[in-house]
Amino acid sequence: LNEEFPRQEAEEEQPTEGPIPPWTQEEVRKAIGKMKLGKAAGPDGVPVEAWKVLGDLGINWLTQFLNRITKEGKMPDDWRNSTIVPIFKQKGDASECSNYRGIKLISHRMKIYERLVDSRLREMVPISQVQWGFMPDRSTTDAIFIARQVMEKYREKRKPCHLAFLDLEKAFDRLAQAVIWNALRERGVPERLITVRRNMHEGSKAAIRTPHGVTRKVDITVGVLSSPSGAAR
Repeated sequence: LNEEFPRQEAEEEQPTEGPIPPWTQEEVRKAIGKMKLGKAAGPDGVPVEAWKVLGDLGINWLTQFLNRITKEGKMPDDWRNSTIVPIFKQKGDASECSNYRGIKLISHRMKIYERLVDSRLREMVPISQVQWGFMPDRSTTDAIFIARQVMEKYREKRKPCHLAFLDLEKAFDRLAQAVIWNALRERGVPERLITVRRNMHEGSKAAIRTPHGVTRKVDITVGVLSSPSGAAR
């Protein structure tokens, strides 16, 4: 598609000024509570279970720490590092990279922070009621059921029914990050919150785990993070 329809530069939207309310201990507890046990640790080696057992003092310290990061606009450099584990899809040629699905392992501290930012964005950015992807309490099964019901109704009335399907291959991996920031500006998200989200992407590096060891780190300049709850839409 990019060859037939070259990407056009989008006009820069004017930023919306405004402060970011500090994160609360309750928000931090909620973010940690949503994280699933048994998930692989990121490059720092700290498992999610370590954050699950934080007491009041630990939650208080973590809340202050995350608020300091937001206020200063500086994120720890090691949070930008990730390890990609290729998982074979069990079909096709094993020597073809396209037949592997990459699992990105990032620091659970980063995941907690990302959940906090994601929750704020969801409060500010309205989502269409007809969207089914990355939405709580919705699944593709429901969408398929609705589509079949619509088809049956049209068939009963002997009317033509047209369905359009578009599969964007590796869309999240190839998305230009500038498009994300501009889309958030269009929806009036404060520039400081956009900067926080942008800092999560800029300077990102990833190494690939192989049977022969871990590769050197490479810069990640396109695509989005593996969002914990669908922040990337």
